[in-house]
Amino acid sequence: MTPEEVESRLRSLELPKPPRRLRERCLSPQLGGSRSRILPALAASLLVVVLTGWLILTPAAPVKSPDRILVDPGTSSGSRPDDPRLQEKVDALFLKNPGKAILVVRAFELKQGSFLPVRKGFSLKIVLEPEESQTGRSDGPHSNGDADGTLLFVLTPGRYRGRGYERSQDVTLRELSFVWQYGDLVVNPGDVLHLSDAVFAPWMEWAAPDEGTGLSLKGDPDVGWKPFGGVRSVRIGIERVTKGSDGIDQWELLGFLKRDVSGGNQVSLSDLSKASRTPFRAGEALAASLEGYDVEGKKVTGCKTKRRFMVKE
Repeated sequence: MTPEEVESRLRSLELPKPPRRLRERCLSPQLGGSRSRILPALAASLLVVVLTGWLILTPAAPVKSPDRILVDPGTSSGSRPDDPRLQEKVDALFLKNPGKAILVVRAFELKQGSFLPVRKGFSLKIVLEPEESQTGRSDGPHSNGDADGTLLFVLTPGRYRGRGYERSQDVTLRELSFVWQYGDLVVNPGDVLHLSDAVFAPWMEWAAPDEGTGLSLKGDPDVGWKPFGGVRSVRIGIERVTKGSDGIDQWELLGFLKRDVSGGNQVSLSDLSKASRTPFRAGEALAASLEGYDVEGKKVTGCKTKRRFMVKE
């Protein structure tokens, strides 16, 4: 608002002057009692005008943006976090480690269909091998998860080959499925590199068939699992199991079938056979594995064990 607009606004708020006869009566000595009552009213009116002008001229306080869970941008580097709390942590680390890069991993636990931050009891070491290294030795940064479920890793800029990870978790988390992966890294000084989220979740459970059951090709029975909140699609792997000459099981991958769970929590034996690179044969032993994916297509859990069954005529 310009000074001219403010002045015009203030003039519009001024009280009109009282009539001449009323002013004379207010100032008359004989009407002292009335004058003593009217003057405070005029003073109060003047105060209202002053306060209104002050409110107009005073700038409004900026609205603070709500804190947001950081959106995972995959493996893009050089970006700045859009979470204010995370930005503060990153800035503090850069002050202590000038010229370095920072890796960001968020840890979540899937509970009753919702992803909640893992606030304690989890630490992670990212095992990396410098690309120029000829020794084959690997090491890497370590971090403990904080109260926001975030792990921050300080890393020397360079090119690295991903060589896995080492994790530690408390008893409660140890009983859950754990999903996390990353690849080779290229980091520059000052980069903030967001790696994929680490997810703890309950294991999925098989519903059918029972372990070791014989399934008929003619009957076309189902292979199914129990409903699981937070899982929107599954990937079922099929393997053929045979005995080697040493008596040890030999596993041969036949194929995968991916299915949206909106159609139910089961697939038919014939559908699995179509996904196999070779047709199912009566008398052979098969094993099914199961992985669960969220609405964005990210793996979040799976079955702890494979379900084995025999194929019959």
